[in-house]
Amino acid sequence: VEIPWWNTTTDQLEIASLPAVEIAVLPALGDNPATAAGLGNATDPLISESPATPLTNSELALPEHDDIQGPKNSANNSGYSPLPWIIAALMAAGWLITTWFWLKARNQSADTSNPNSKRNINRAVQQSCSKNEPRAAAAAMLQWGKLRYPNHPPPSLEALANREPEPLASRLKELAKILYSSGTQSWTGAALGASVKSAASVSEKSASFSAKLSRPLSLDPLNPVTKK
Repeated sequence: VEIPWWNTTTDQLEIASLPAVEIAVLPALGDNPATAAGLGNATDPLISESPATPLTNSELALPEHDDIQGPKNSANNSGYSPLPWIIAALMAAGWLITTWFWLKARNQSADTSNPNSKRNINRAVQQSCSKNEPRAAAAAMLQWGKLRYPNHPPPSLEALANREPEPLASRLKELAKILYSSGTQSWTGAALGASVKSAASVSEKSASFSAKLSRPLSLDPLNPVTKK
């Protein structure tokens, strides 16, 4: 049994193999090969025309010694072995897990290569808010505003706050006040992160609704012109 598989450590194709299993088929207990071979000969002295005498229970009983256990155990040991199938199943599971990690790593590398993607900008906003870093949060929110208003990106947090509804507008003004204040004040970004999430969901719903309203109505004209 040979199964090819891809080694992610050495980055090359390898083949896992198992040696062949030889099965020795033994005759049934009590059979005599010489007697079985001579059953087709009518002159065989072992074949008698007289009816055979029925055997007693003591004669039918198997001998109680250890010689009979040898062939029985050897026949069982030389039978079907599930080891190759177990190895194949484990290798298939390993291949699936390797493929899943490879696809995940490729998606992460694709996101990393584009820092201005929607996913990375939202991640930067949430990370800066969770770490309570006002300057990083301000920079991330300006990138978020450019993504939200690509035709007219807001130049400052105040301009972005004037375009957003509450409570996001108040959170942005509070962040701007912290940045422009002379003293050192502590800032908690959990409220801003939650407001950004709610504003994004509301914006997606309103955009979908606006797209539905902007569709032209396919109504027949009041005075259709008929061509003669």
